[in-house]
Amino acid sequence: MAVCERVHDLNSTALRCSFVRTTADCHADESWLEYTTFVYCGPWAPYLPVGAEVLWLLLLFLVLGMTADDFLCPALVVVSRTLRLSESVAGVTLLAFGNGAPDIISSLAGIEQSRPSLVIGELLGAGTFVTSVVAGSVFLLCRFQLEADSFLRDTIFYLAASFWAFYLFYTGGVTLGHAVGFLGLYAVYIAVVLAGHFWKQAHPEDLVPVKAFVEEAPQESPARSHLLVPPSSPDWKDERRPSLSSMSSVGSTHETRRRRSSTGSLHRHHEHAIAAFVQASYEASVERRISQCSQPPQLVVSERTPLLGASSVAERPPEPGPPGPWAEFLSQLVPWDPAEWAERGVAGKVYDMVTFPLRFVLVLTVPVVDYENAKDNWCRPLNALHCVTAPLFVVVVLGRADDYVFDKMPAMALGLLVGGPVALLVWLSSSFERPPCFHWVFGYAGFALSVLWIYGVASELLGLLRAFGLVAGLSDAILGLTVLAWGNSLGDFVTNVAVARQGYPSMAMAACFGGPLLNLLMGVGLPYTIRLAPEGFAARLPLLLTTLVQTLYGGLVASLVLSLYATLFCRYQSSRVHGALLLALYALFLVVAVVVEYKLS
Repeated sequence: MAVCERVHDLNSTALRCSFVRTTADCHADESWLEYTTFVYCGPWAPYLPVGAEVLWLLLLFLVLGMTADDFLCPALVVVSRTLRLSESVAGVTLLAFGNGAPDIISSLAGIEQSRPSLVIGELLGAGTFVTSVVAGSVFLLCRFQLEADSFLRDTIFYLAASFWAFYLFYTGGVTLGHAVGFLGLYAVYIAVVLAGHFWKQAHPEDLVPVKAFVEEAPQESPARSHLLVPPSSPDWKDERRPSLSSMSSVGSTHETRRRRSSTGSLHRHHEHAIAAFVQASYEASVERRISQCSQPPQLVVSERTPLLGASSVAERPPEPGPPGPWAEFLSQLVPWDPAEWAERGVAGKVYDMVTFPLRFVLVLTVPVVDYENAKDNWCRPLNALHCVTAPLFVVVVLGRADDYVFDKMPAMALGLLVGGPVALLVWLSSSFERPPCFHWVFGYAGFALSVLWIYGVASELLGLLRAFGLVAGLSDAILGLTVLAWGNSLGDFVTNVAVARQGYPSMAMAACFGGPLLNLLMGVGLPYTIRLAPEGFAARLPLLLTTLVQTLYGGLVASLVLSLYATLFCRYQSSRVHGALLLALYALFLVVAVVVEYKLS
């Protein structure tokens, strides 16, 4: 039993408060805030503090999602373009990292805090949730044909990766060789995906069954045919988690895109970033027409089919000109479009107001290069300010704000000394009207700062979960497979279900298996490689095999095997019975996990 758990042996609030204040073990995993002290020493402890920390937990998950979507993904687009990566390579590397960044970086923070049970609980728990609840929901929504090769590939690799992770716990430790092996398996998976992609490109005649569906499906009207992606579209686009925007943008007008990007400040960078990676492939567009998913009619405006007569166009009021430099700067700091504010519902307005302080700090510290916005999202005052705020942010997040460099200069002063001249140089060598030639450097800086943001928030999140576990008497493994897994997987649920509703169930299903697979490979391989590399291949970190870890592994394998047998039995046709069985399986898995947790405690 951990030393801090002895707080439950005390029978008064004052004694518990004194104990947690003076016990170092109660603050071992805390980053910035003393959550354990707040729970036991706060007003009306522990009920009011726990309620406040639950709200703070939700806000931390929001920050994780906002940072990954609005700041990290656009930076990955910049990296992809400047390195001239092909779409296939970018899809299974950069896009996969962008989608799984919260899971992967949370694993990195967990390993740094020596909490492997929390890490494996989150990775396997999130995988079980996505492959059962999310996939089951997609199966219940509509009937569709799965892509046999992609499904079998992802399922087999996922079974192999999960077995290897369980094997590490079974043998009681992990070495650098094991960690590098996980990264090697990730490289093999990428090679298999790319080999399949290039083989399909070289053998287009193998897509005859899909073309047959095209002939049977109603022909597209000229007004809509330009929206379809040609058959040469890489198949990886069907296999990564897509963005809602990449689907909804099919029915948007060019006028709307032009109007939104004219300000360059509407903070829709996640829509632009994922749309740059993920588009519906030829097969997906066919599945949309033949799928039995119900979807509302969409208004599609084509450049070839004007809806307004010439007189109507002439009467349209003139478009406003571009905003001034400082008006543009202020619009960058506002997290919503003022013109759209009145159209938003109550929930949307509440969300915007709650997240405004968080997004405001993100905008001030992380530069965003967005090729879909006007001037690639260049804003001379804001980007010059980033040169000052970014070094200060790095110093603070790394916990060096109170340190001295060379025992004389405060670290914060050094940050200002470095950032100030750079900001002045950026200001003097650029203009308001167009982005400078070095604008891409801000994209790389945005990547590094986004990763640092996610790492800092993830570390704070893990410290908060430890306080919850202490109060409720829960282990790291149960917290990982429930709270942390649900928080990091909520975006997968919303996105994949919405994509399936809009007629792309095969794409959503591929994301349900490919995404968690990559998170597991990278979530185990990368953190342990970083942790063990300085100590060499002889070093070994202990892992404890518990009944709950066995339950985690059993739940994930049961979900994968059920889907494998069900799809083979149904000849890769979806089945609502299959979806219902997956949901029932997850409910049973949770019951067993809770029973095991409280039986062990």
